Amino acid sequence: MRALRAYRILDTPAEAAYDALVRLAASLAGTPFATIGFVDETRVWYKASFGLGGLSESPRGSSFCGAAIGGREVFEVADAGADRRFASNPLAAGSLGVRFYAGAPLLTPAGEALGAIAVLDREARTLNDAHRAQLATIARLVTYELERSRLLSQLAAGLSSVSDLTQTVLTSSRPSTAVRALAEAVGAATGGKARLLRRAVDGSYAVVAALDDRPLPGGRSPAGGTVFALEDTPPDELVLAIPDAGAYPEFVLAVRFGGRRPEEADRSALELVASSFAIAVRNIALHAESERRRVELLEARATQAELVARLARDVRGPVTSIIGFARLLEEDGRFPGDAREALAMVRANGERVAEIASDIDLLSRIELAAVDPQWVAVDLRELVTAAGAMLERADAVRVVADPELLATALGRLVHDGRRALAPVRARLENLDEAVVLELSGTGASPADPAAPTIGSRLTQRIVERHGGSFRTGSGEGIWWVRIILPADPRRVQRRLRLLFVGAAERGAEIPEQLRALGFVVEVASGSSVVRASLAGTDVVIVPGALVAWAGIDRIPSSERRQLGWVLLSGSGEAAADGRWDAVVAGPPQPAELRSAIYAAASKARLRRSDDAPAASSN
Repeated sequence: MRALRAYRILDTPAEAAYDALVRLAASLAGTPFATIGFVDETRVWYKASFGLGGLSESPRGSSFCGAAIGGREVFEVADAGADRRFASNPLAAGSLGVRFYAGAPLLTPAGEALGAIAVLDREARTLNDAHRAQLATIARLVTYELERSRLLSQLAAGLSSVSDLTQTVLTSSRPSTAVRALAEAVGAATGGKARLLRRAVDGSYAVVAALDDRPLPGGRSPAGGTVFALEDTPPDELVLAIPDAGAYPEFVLAVRFGGRRPEEADRSALELVASSFAIAVRNIALHAESERRRVELLEARATQAELVARLARDVRGPVTSIIGFARLLEEDGRFPGDAREALAMVRANGERVAEIASDIDLLSRIELAAVDPQWVAVDLRELVTAAGAMLERADAVRVVADPELLATALGRLVHDGRRALAPVRARLENLDEAVVLELSGTGASPADPAAPTIGSRLTQRIVERHGGSFRTGSGEGIWWVRIILPADPRRVQRRLRLLFVGAAERGAEIPEQLRALGFVVEVASGSSVVRASLAGTDVVIVPGALVAWAGIDRIPSSERRQLGWVLLSGSGEAAADGRWDAVVAGPPQPAELRSAIYAAASKARLRRSDDAPAASSN
């Protein structure tokens, strides 16, 4: 039961992959009925069924499926009418009159039985060896699909937990808050219960409730070996060292899974959380040393992005196996057409999952500022058409862009926004200095800002990396995405000159980050000095707390329009008043800073282009 709950499959809606597999099983065995059933304490719940009119569940007591999960091979009942075990089974005793049953158990990688995929018939019969082998193979495909869903859920939970933990750490320096956030993050990521252990003076480890607690001697001793471990670790416990510079870690994360043995996916998710919690340890321990704390935070966040990319690559393994196996069966000419059609659906779903994993990998590298666009002149109409959108209006437009990155962004928007019989429509408008691309369609938006997907976030990052802006909206069943791209990002991005507002003794690490990214940076180190420093500046960067201090609101709008404006703030609400071209939540990552600066510079360039005709006519 514990293993079944871990997959969170019970009472979930129908899914095309399982429907395709159950149809495939019936087709190969030549039976009118087939089911995929999962067994809990009192019932057999059917995730998918074929030929049984939407059967959802049946009592466990006399069920075929309940008997099938007792073994490791295909369980077969040649004639249920002659088998007293199933005399009260509703499928056999009811109007369907099922007499034949053959079920292959659904086994987890650890060998635990969850249920069975079965074929049924009204006629007494048996399967031959080939049909039994095929049914067992389809059972493995079902468990591959289960494992794929679980790994993706694990990845999503890990990402969410790290984000929540990091935000909690950044907004509080209380030692007890960090430990409480750690426990909550682990619960969300794995379903386990976490305790934080700290090294005592005798080298043993004991539980602490706050980072500044000092445990008494006589706790658990470290075990020998190249990988850190504790002695007397029970089978359902996973122990991870919180990374630090010492020979023995100062803090240790111990997670109990309630009788379940931890798996590799649990370790991967917890390594992500442990890396994030290491930030909390350093931030609180070195609270007075703000510059060093921020450097460590940026390094740890880079580590997080690398771990996310590694998790995404790990997901590809089982998914690639599913795709390859489905393709192999699909190309086998011995299978009937409807069976190959079902396999094609399985393969297509697997390819979609692989695409999501690739998106996560690329997004992580963009967040790390590890992707440098390859600028070439491209025909935007060709990219839009290749992505699958229907061009309604298209000026002749060529832009300088990275064709591979831009094609990925457009492909994700069109793929996620397309509906049956309702294509995604596109309009292109040439503004000389920039190009406007507007996509629209029906149904749910592919880039909902309230619930962004990996694909929409990746698309936005790619547009920002091109120095463009990205806006979305919807109403009355119609969604739209408006993208503005500079005609040549190189004009905008070539050695931009930045003015960072901040006293010389505070925030010095951000100007150093900007210089490392190739920008020319000047620091405005006194109040109300910004206007005097604007000459020769392309973009102004202002921490939210210093807006009034620096006299930003006293600058005439005509001068403000000539420059790009970036706000460093923990709240996105400041962007709504229209004063800022880009808002970056702190602490900023290198990729976020660079994208915001390019976007602000592009918008300023467009404003200067708009103002030029009016200036020349006076």
